Amino acid sequence: MVPPLHPPIVRNVVYPIYRGLRGDELLPMLEEFEQNQWLPNEDLEELQWHRLLDLLVTAAKYVPYYSELFKARGIMPDGISNPDDFRSIPLLTKALIREAGNRIITTDPTRRGFPYRTSGRTGEALYFFGDVASGPARRANTLRSLRWAGIDVGDRQAILWEHPPARFFKERLLEGLRNYFNNVICLSTLDMSDDLMRRYAKRLKRYGPAVIVGYPSSLLLFCRFCTKEGLGGIAPTAVITRGETLSLEQRETIERFFGCPVFDRYSTTEFDCVAHECPEHSGLHLFSDLIYAEVLGEDYEPVKPGEVGELVVTDLMNRYAPFIRYRTGDLVIQSDRKCSCGRGFPLLERIEGRSFRPMDEKPPAHDGRAPSAGSGTEDRLVVKSKIHKARITGEKPEEMDCLVVDEKLLELTNISDGEKVLIVDNTNGARVETFAVKGERESGEITACGAASRHICAGDEVSIMAFAWSDGSEKSFENILVDERNRFVRYLTESAGEII
Repeated sequence: MVPPLHPPIVRNVVYPIYRGLRGDELLPMLEEFEQNQWLPNEDLEELQWHRLLDLLVTAAKYVPYYSELFKARGIMPDGISNPDDFRSIPLLTKALIREAGNRIITTDPTRRGFPYRTSGRTGEALYFFGDVASGPARRANTLRSLRWAGIDVGDRQAILWEHPPARFFKERLLEGLRNYFNNVICLSTLDMSDDLMRRYAKRLKRYGPAVIVGYPSSLLLFCRFCTKEGLGGIAPTAVITRGETLSLEQRETIERFFGCPVFDRYSTTEFDCVAHECPEHSGLHLFSDLIYAEVLGEDYEPVKPGEVGELVVTDLMNRYAPFIRYRTGDLVIQSDRKCSCGRGFPLLERIEGRSFRPMDEKPPAHDGRAPSAGSGTEDRLVVKSKIHKARITGEKPEEMDCLVVDEKLLELTNISDGEKVLIVDNTNGARVETFAVKGERESGEITACGAASRHICAGDEVSIMAFAWSDGSEKSFENILVDERNRFVRYLTESAGEII
């Protein structure tokens, strides 16, 4: 194993050279952002409002979706002078983004974008575009938040995440080089078997990370396992949790095992780091120099401090495919307190919970009526079908993106021809969403076609899952085990939630 670089070498030599070769302004931005956090709240609001109005004018001029929307609603961006005016702009949802397609992308020839997608962990994945120009600002903001936890550029980081290994040699090489020169190691949580966690414990002890970043649930599992096995000696300066709501039990267990404070981070794929705990641990600071945040109740009006509402975010940095008043579906409690740390950023008391999708995108109830806004805990996305330990029999990259599956297996698992499925590749860690297509009956065929074949290879062992929205009244869960020839062996469970 190649020894990690000395942090000052990365901080003072490697990183500045790398940023210089890229020709971006990340390091100057970082210093600007460091100064922003100490601005009085009034100055931050002025900076935020200036960026917001500039975004609206740009969107109205170059983005067809917003040009048409503003015209239809009689909205004049240069006439918006306060938050009440701003709320005249309709909310944006994942469904509207999908429907808008390329109309939500700027026509400004000076802008460049890159395709991205959400994980789909809490519902259907969203495919969208980021702004290349905003990349350095996002990374500078992440570095700013790391400094709150006592971590600086070049300090060793260990990231425990749903991180499938790169499939191709060139991808693995580039990723390995990038991580090495940034003093980062990535440990995938797609498999948290006992053997793998033992290896992770040894590697982390040897690597000596200054910070460990991961899902609260994965870190809790790892800490409990290491405690049970008597594995220790991992002593980071801080742990940062993200991706899930952090419970008090998780925080206490993680802090006790690692012997360091936990800093909670609220981030999304769409916006990266949105809010973060400071060393006072008295709430999460919203990065209001980069986003405009609203907390809305069921009537779509702002809630009072201390009340639960849905977080609605406007990204002030993405001009390529703007997110203006975007419904995250996440529930938070806002605060009117001033943090004793002295930072001017507004506070969230806590992240209350993450929904599966925004309220206006829920399916109708069984009697045809739309469910009430308060029924979010009753309508849940559940696994309703699963083919366990199947084997990919072939690849057809030249055909339309889909997964061709033996018709008999589709019937046994109640997956319809053309239904969307998630494929989890147990061999290489890939996760792919595509559509199931009926194949020859009792042939054992499971063929990856089109784009799916770029991530899933013949011979790979996979699990194939389909999902449904449930109010809890339906418990059917068609979960089957197949042999190496993809022949039905037996049902694994009879109802949703049972352990295999």
